[in-house]
Amino acid sequence: GKQLYRSSAKRQKGTLQDYASTAWGLLLWSKQSDNKQAAKVAQALLTKAWDDFYIKQQWYLVKQSALKQGVNASHLTDTAYPTAETLLLRASFLSEDSIMIDKAKQVLHFSSQFLEENPYSYASLIELSNQLK
Repeated sequence: GKQLYRSSAKRQKGTLQDYASTAWGLLLWSKQSDNKQAAKVAQALLTKAWDDFYIKQQWYLVKQSALKQGVNASHLTDTAYPTAETLLLRASFLSEDSIMIDKAKQVLHFSSQFLEENPYSYASLIELSNQLK
């Protein structure tokens, strides 16, 4: 399908976390198993995630709705797990797609000073940024 849902009942559309985690997992699987179909599905999920959840340099946890003010942030703070933002950026780099890689690089480039000012809140993004240096 062209849309992720949080359950088979299709009542709640997938979130940024759903898209990022699924794309990341499929890309890891495709690299290990040389499964081209998994890579293709992951690529489609990445494209949809960037289109639906990263708008005007802001991350949205859910696809924008009719609400004028959605919940958004320039960066998502870490919890016990890496953020959906970090997973999507990692998946973008792993995809080997130049458009996805450029988008991920832009996010990291424009955020470096902000991340350094808040290292405990954005540790996963700082780690990713340092890996690319």
